Amino acid sequence: MLCVFVVGASGMTGRSLVEQLLAQGNQVRAMVRSTSSFIDLVGEHPSLECIEASILKVEHEELAEHVKGCGAVVSCLGHNITFKGLFG
Repeated sequence: MLCVFVVGASGMTGRSLVEQLLAQGNQVRAMVRSTSSFIDLVGEHPSLECIEASILKVEHEELAEHVKGCGAVVSCLGHNITFKGLFG
């Protein structure tokens, strides 16, 4: 079983990846801005660990702790194709 750290897990691509990883029997650590809304989308799973944080605000040392023991790190960060998503 592989442990995968996923950043941007609550977006469309990230959510799909997390669901596929869990279905394949992998352990997933998902960094999301809102744990409760993410769980509402993907559901509870014993192999899913959610970390509520913004990747932009996490210190390097804290990030190193989150990825410790993971065999892969995947970034599904992106932006919304809206005026706000494109221009902040």
